[in-house]
Amino acid sequence: MDKIILNIQSEGVEYRVTTYQNEYRSLMQLIRDNSFLEDFGDCGGVGRCCTCVVEIISKEIPLIPFDGNERATIQKHDLDAEKFRLACQIMIDKSIDGLVVKVFQE
Repeated sequence: MDKIILNIQSEGVEYRVTTYQNEYRSLMQLIRDNSFLEDFGDCGGVGRCCTCVVEIISKEIPLIPFDGNERATIQKHDLDAEKFRLACQIMIDKSIDGLVVKVFQE
C-alpha cells in the first residue's frame, strides 16, 4: 500500500504525517485523530460549521473542486476561497501526497 505524506502546520509547529488511502475519509478526520485541537470539525464533515478550515500552503497539489456547501461556508466567513478549504472536504487519497496545509485559527 502506498504511503501518503502530508505536512500539517498548527500552532507554529509543522507535523509530517504518514497515512494510507482509506485509513481516513478526510483530512479533517486525520487532523482530529492526530491532534488535540478542541472544536475542530464540529459538524462531523458536512461542510457547514467552518471549524476545520485549513490554509493551502502547497499550491501545486490539485484538489477536487469546491462543492456548493463548501464554497458558501468559506464565503460566509469572509475567507479567500483561493487560499482556504474545509479539511472535511479534502479526501485522503494518493493525489494529495505532499500536501502542506496550515490549520486556520482565528
